[in-house]
Amino acid sequence: MKNSKLIQLLSSLSKKELEQFKEYASCSFAGLGDKPLALLQYLCRYHPNFDNPRVQKEAIFEKFFPDRAYSSQPILKKSSAIYHCLRDFLAFMQWRKNPVDQELSFLRNDKVRSLNSIYESSSKHLQKLLDNGEHETDESLLNDYLHKAELMIQYIHRDNRKLPPKFEEVGRSLDRYYIARKLRLGVEMLSAQQLFDIGYELPLLEKAQAIVKQYPEQFKDLLTVQIHALELRCLQTESKPRAYSDLLKLLDDNIERCNPAEIRMHYRFAQNYYIQQINIGKTKYTEQAFEIYKKMVDKGIILQKGMIPPSDYKNVVSIALKAGKLQWSQNFIDSHKHLLPSDQRDSIYYLSLANYFYHCEKTDEALEILRSTKFGSEINGIQARYLQVKIAYDAGEFRNLESLLISFPRFISRAKTINKERKASISNFIKGTKRMLKLRQKADTLSKSQLRDEKAGFKKYIEGLSPMNNAEWLLQKLEELKT
Repeated sequence: MKNSKLIQLLSSLSKKELEQFKEYASCSFAGLGDKPLALLQYLCRYHPNFDNPRVQKEAIFEKFFPDRAYSSQPILKKSSAIYHCLRDFLAFMQWRKNPVDQELSFLRNDKVRSLNSIYESSSKHLQKLLDNGEHETDESLLNDYLHKAELMIQYIHRDNRKLPPKFEEVGRSLDRYYIARKLRLGVEMLSAQQLFDIGYELPLLEKAQAIVKQYPEQFKDLLTVQIHALELRCLQTESKPRAYSDLLKLLDDNIERCNPAEIRMHYRFAQNYYIQQINIGKTKYTEQAFEIYKKMVDKGIILQKGMIPPSDYKNVVSIALKAGKLQWSQNFIDSHKHLLPSDQRDSIYYLSLANYFYHCEKTDEALEILRSTKFGSEINGIQARYLQVKIAYDAGEFRNLESLLISFPRFISRAKTINKERKASISNFIKGTKRMLKLRQKADTLSKSQLRDEKAGFKKYIEGLSPMNNAEWLLQKLEELKT
């Protein structure tokens, strides 16, 4: 049962949420029943990992049906009942967190029950909530339209019609929401198109962009439209550095107007561009990438549910080190360790510390960490091997390096959680490193002009390898070969 949908949902609950769900499930309103409830109580003993053999279907069946021949159906039936009850609970909890969703539900309930005076009161309260919204988002635009559309529908279906709603406001609200979502969809589609080389049709996107330009007064106060329009420009223009610079200025100037999740998404959009440029050897963008991360750390934008995602923690350290911010990196590694998820804290911390030691040219300390730490996930293992390759190359330990370049592909071929693009990127790094090693070993035998030609050829070779990570490191090693 460990990989079942029920176990996945239960695993996602915090201890507090689990206790709340158990209380919810035991209510007659939930309609779960005694037998599924008993199974739930049994499963909860093994939360959150559920890695005990007693969670297997056979063991559960023997526990609840000791005198019967094994059949998976009784367990599946009870599990399904718990699963749907849990889905209802999570939907209810999500609804409770959003006052606007609640008021929309109340408004529709008032209409169905013909509670006209209460309906008007609910409508005014909902409008007040919308007007006082802390942040503008695509969702807030949708809620504004849904409220106005609800008023229009209520007017259409009432026999005793009072003053009609302001239809132009309904239309304007719909236009604003539609344009915002259309631009957002365009950003997502173009990003995926460039990342995965997929051909998408973009119906009416150009018209939506033209409408924003044609009616600037209509959208000038809509930050989400301004941001999406600029992101589209970043994806479509040839003058990308200028476009991304304009986007960052817009984000910086309005950082307090966006909720943390939205602003984090937009900063990541820009960050991904700079990291892509760094990965292909354009190191001039390192400072911009660092400044984005620094801002996200300083403002707390990088946090998700009060924690730093492990990938972000590693990337912050990596970019800061590439930018030469050694002291800042060390401070971040130590001061933000406690914000990592507890089950990954040590492995991520020590991997980042090894990276720090490598950039400080303290290779003995870095190697000691790499040899003594169990990094757990395959992606951490890959990043540890990247460091080992770099250390062996810098130290001139060519036999060790050749051994690593043989074992690395084997590790990748067995990896089950690494996607094809990342595997291709690693394969290209190995190819580039092998060629770099050959060039370094024969560099002393070449004349200056020959070495110059070899370096030019190698640089062209690296530029032709795509996808490619750590290209900037290989190009740095290339520059270290004196012509």
